[in-house]
Amino acid sequence: IKRKTIGVFISIVDKYYQQEIWQSILEQCRLLDFNVLFFSGSPLESPMTNEKENNIIYHLAKKNGLDGIISISGTLSNYITLDHFNKFMALFPQLPIIHTSIELPFAHCLHVDNSWIHI
Repeated sequence: IKRKTIGVFISIVDKYYQQEIWQSILEQCRLLDFNVLFFSGSPLESPMTNEKENNIIYHLAKKNGLDGIISISGTLSNYITLDHFNKFMALFPQLPIIHTSIELPFAHCLHVDNSWIHI
């Protein structure tokens, strides 16, 4: 049986929120015996010029044989509309995707209240 590989889209991991999520996902993937690949870039369409180049990392997910994606969507979509974010996520139609913080049509979303995760 092939070991499952989960990709995680997350931006700017130097913040407490992102670090907690990173560690929690890593721990759960270990427990479930999943591989995990973190694609850590910047918020999409960031006005900061030096951050825009970081986002090519998300496009590498199309070439890595992932079985699914966890998108820390609230950190990725600070500077774009929901419609633009939907178009970005449509680049990965073959993969099941779970989003945090943002509800998207036809997608699974996790709402985090800083102590429990509600599905």
